[in-house]
This record gives sequence, C-alpha cells and structure tokens, in this order.
Amino acid sequence: MFTALFLMTSELMSLWSQEIRELTFSNLSSQSIVVSWLTDEAVSSQLEYGQTLALGQIKVEPTAKKLHRLAVDGLVPDSQYYFTVTTNDSTVSSDARTAKVGASVPYTLYGQLMTSTQQPLSGALVTVSATSNAGTSSFLTSISNNSGFWNVNLGNLKVINTGAVFNHQSGAQLSIFVHQLPDVIFSHQQVRAGASPQKIVLPDFVLDNSLPPQKIGLIEVSTAGKLHWIYQLVGI
Repeated sequence: MFTALFLMTSELMSLWSQEIRELTFSNLSSQSIVVSWLTDEAVSSQLEYGQTLALGQIKVEPTAKKLHRLAVDGLVPDSQYYFTVTTNDSTVSSDARTAKVGASVPYTLYGQLMTSTQQPLSGALVTVSATSNAGTSSFLTSISNNSGFWNVNLGNLKVINTGAVFNHQSGAQLSIFVHQLPDVIFSHQQVRAGASPQKIVLPDFVLDNSLPPQKIGLIEVSTAGKLHWIYQLVGI
C-alpha cells in the first residue's frame, strides 16, 4: 500500500514538474515570433507550428532547461499561426499572428537585475509591454546576461490585436515583468527558482537620448505572484 502510494505520488510530482506554464508570444515581426514558456524542472520540449491546426513544422530543444525560448522565423506577414508545445507529460496549444510590415522609432530600454546580495542575476526572463491611449502592445522579451543586463527596442512594439506598429510616446505606461528565475549560483550562494531579485535598476535615460521621450519614471511595484514594475515614459 505504501509502495503504491509512493509511486503514485512520484508520478504526480513528475507531471507537475513538467507542466508548461506562461506560454508567451513576443518580439513579433512580419516574419518571426519568439515563443517562450516555463517548466518547474529542466526538460526538453518540442514546438510544433503551422498556419493550420495540422501544424507541420517542428522545432526540438537540444538540451533540457526550465526557461524555454525559441525564435520561429520564415513566417508569412500578417498571418495566423498555431503552436503546440509538448514535453514528456504535458501539452499546451495556442495561436498568434505575425505583425504587419513596419516599425516605430527605435528606442532602447534597458535595465539590470540584482539579487538581495547585490549580485547580478543572469538568465532571467524579462517581459515588457506598453499601454497608451492607442491600446495595449504586444510583448517584448529579453534574457538577462551575465552582468544582469537586459534590453528591448520599443520600436518593435506592435498593437496586440491588429499587428500594426505601436507608436510609443510620452505618457505611455510600461509594464516590466520578471518571470520565474533559473537556479543560479553566485559566490556559493544559490538563488532558488522562483526567488525574486530585490530591485531592478533602470537608467533615467535610454541609449539614444536624442529622441523624445527621454526619461522613464517609476509608478508602481508589485510582488504578488511575480515581480512587476510599472513605469511611464516622460518627456523633458
């Protein structure tokens, strides 16, 4: 009885650990989409996609990981695509549309993730979106590097429902999320998966400060469930 219960519990834990969460489509262009998702344990996943529910095209991850992020390119502009992500024990399907041809004014937003011990946090998934009177944008994603820095180009934002260019401007609000973090070790101090950095460092000015708006101002910080900052683009 105990053995059977133990085996059942182990199987349930395996199913839970490979559960696919937070499937996200980001960095939309007229010919490419970045697909990302999370699993609680390091597993290898398979991404199938196509313009019909029959899918037909496959990408397979060569290594097991918790943070999964694949770029799919060679797509048709302004077209609907269907995606299915599969691990050994879990499958999730969704759809997304490629953007229309075009881009807004380049505008590099960047920041740095730090742990509570003031160490840079690498390998974290950062998701950025914008909201203005024009509506809500698609997502941009970036992975923090070994120094904890990440960057996105706001000129690549698209209108979430139409795929048209999203024109960022003064007054627009930026939502910046840090999703589940990988296990990383700094000076023998381990930051466990799901742990939150204590702060995010964003400069007052972006790399190209010749284009308005030049500054961003912090509005709100939320740590319920996931780390979330809201900033506002401010002209000077």
